[in-house]
This record gives sequence, C-alpha cells and structure tokens, in this order.
Amino acid sequence: MTTSIHKNVIQRKSLHIFVGISAVLLYCFFEKFAIYANISVILAGLMILIFFREKRIWRVILKYFGGKKETGLSTMFYAISILICFALFKKNNAAASIIVLAVSDSFAAVFGKRYDKKKELFTIGSLSFFITSLAILIFFTNIAKALLISMCATIIQSVLEETDNIIVPISIASFLEFLVI
Repeated sequence: MTTSIHKNVIQRKSLHIFVGISAVLLYCFFEKFAIYANISVILAGLMILIFFREKRIWRVILKYFGGKKETGLSTMFYAISILICFALFKKNNAAASIIVLAVSDSFAAVFGKRYDKKKELFTIGSLSFFITSLAILIFFTNIAKALLISMCATIIQSVLEETDNIIVPISIASFLEFLVI
C-alpha cells in the first residue's frame, strides 16, 4: 500500500524526470529554442516566487509538486542548473548531467521515502542514486570515469538538500568535461 507521502513523491519526481528529459531533447534538437525556453521558465518561476510567495496559489502548487519543506528554490535551482549546463558544457556532458539529475535524483527520492527508515549518510535512496547514475553515465563515458563520477555525485547529493539541484548537474558536467581517466 502506498502512503500519501509516497504518492506525492512519485508525482513530484515524475514531473522532475519529464522536465529534465524534455529539456535535453529540446536542447539536442532545437538548441537556441531550448535555451530561450529555459530562460522563460526561470523568469516565470522568479515572478511566481516574488508575486505569489505569501498567496494561497503558491501553497497549492507546492502541495502537489513540492516536498514537505519545499520553498520553491529547489525548482528554480533545477531550471538554473539546466541553463548553466547548456551554456557552459559540451552538449553530451550537459545532457548526461541533466539526465542523471532528472532520473537518479527521482529514484533516490522515491526509493528513499519508500524504504529508508533511518536518516543515515548512505541509504537505499543513495544506493539507487548511485546505480542509476552509473547506468546513465556508462552511455556517455568509460566505465572507470562513470564509476568515479557516480560515487562523487552520490556523496554530493546525499549531503546537500535544496541546493543539490544546482550543484549535482554542474559537478557531473565538470567531471565529464575535465576529468581525464
């Protein structure tokens, strides 16, 4: 039986995966359009944060798409990190980092909420993040580099809370771009 908290996590993270994969596909096929669309999303998000912060509509949005402690910053960081990765890194490295964030972060949240009973540094959520990020990165680089980057990204993701949506993809893209193995 699925709890309402778990249903909320699945709903939220399904959107997380959809947005990440959509951003990568848009970027791969319509590079300039994707960047402009992302800038528009960030500006719209900032307007929502500014104008509706204390309003009822903001609470309704966060009820369906936010976590318990969600302030909206995590969502903004997600959009900003996509834009930064597109702007600063090679297309494959940006795509890989965004797909890892979209999929691995979602799996970590879903499995972590479902199976983790204690708050420990390395949990089922972290293990699922590691396995999915490794599976994704193998398609973009060699196994040794994928293994090292997956371990580093898992540690970063498990330590950070709201800022993981900006730090994890930029870290992954940087490692892909500059790490020589």
